[in-house]
Amino acid sequence: MSDIEPDKLPDMEDVEMPGQAASDEITNADLLSLMKTYFTRKLTGIERNFADTTHDLARKVQKSESSFKFKGNKVQFDLNSDLLDNIDIAVDCIEHRRYEKAVRVLKESGQSLKKRNKLIRIADKSEGGWKNTGTIFSVGFWSQNEQIKHPELKALFNSLSSTILDARAKSTVEKYAGYFKRFVKWTEKYSEIKCVLPCQELYVGLYLQNLIQSANHYSVIESAFYGIKWAHNLAGVANPCDSEMVRLIVEASRRKLNRPIEKKSPVTSDIMIKLFSKYNSIGRSLKDLRLLTMCALSYTGFLRYQELCSIKA
Repeated sequence: MSDIEPDKLPDMEDVEMPGQAASDEITNADLLSLMKTYFTRKLTGIERNFADTTHDLARKVQKSESSFKFKGNKVQFDLNSDLLDNIDIAVDCIEHRRYEKAVRVLKESGQSLKKRNKLIRIADKSEGGWKNTGTIFSVGFWSQNEQIKHPELKALFNSLSSTILDARAKSTVEKYAGYFKRFVKWTEKYSEIKCVLPCQELYVGLYLQNLIQSANHYSVIESAFYGIKWAHNLAGVANPCDSEMVRLIVEASRRKLNRPIEKKSPVTSDIMIKLFSKYNSIGRSLKDLRLLTMCALSYTGFLRYQELCSIKA
């Protein structure tokens, strides 16, 4: 049966039959009138369920016949079609005084729009945009949406991706999404890499090796590692970042690119003497003398740069 609420039909005892107030006897005409009313309401509910089922089938046929060059356009078209269908259903429910169903359909539409807006914000943060965001939510765990038939279950499934994105802070999600999109852009340069979700641990390791050769700090490799791991976990596919080989590459980057902290050496009197010997001579410009004065004031007064700049005549 459909998810339409069944009409609340009155019990046989609650229906007041013609002439019942005057006499307790039930005539054949009264019984026939009662049965006619009961079956009319019952058939009306069946007719509504049949109309809803026919409408759902028409929606599926329309979606299957629509073809687009770009996947992003298809996703937007499907969303718009669903919203239009939900509006039609809500209007029909209001006309037939089925207000609970109308409210539920409108709430589902609102949740779909919120999910779409959230994906737009994430996709707009860095290169790759809709292509990669759509990839995450179309493979692995998310490919099971075809087996869901009931509208209520579909509504729950559609809101699931937005819920999972809330598992981490918004800034963290944007950071991971950006690093994953950089990885996807790198894979597009090599035709032998056929799939990024899931991606083979070999190519993930090669990408991290490429970053080690160009990065100045190991934090870049760590961020790329966690971005790729996050995307695979989100898609619900085999995660190459669970490989011990990939983890060893990340550990190696920490040792290789970990720069020790270099403390600044203090200014000594010998340095000041050399500055005066170089700049305190005839022919020096006013700019050179100004710099020498600033150094002398900072040295003798133990002043920081900000404290020196705040000195007023």
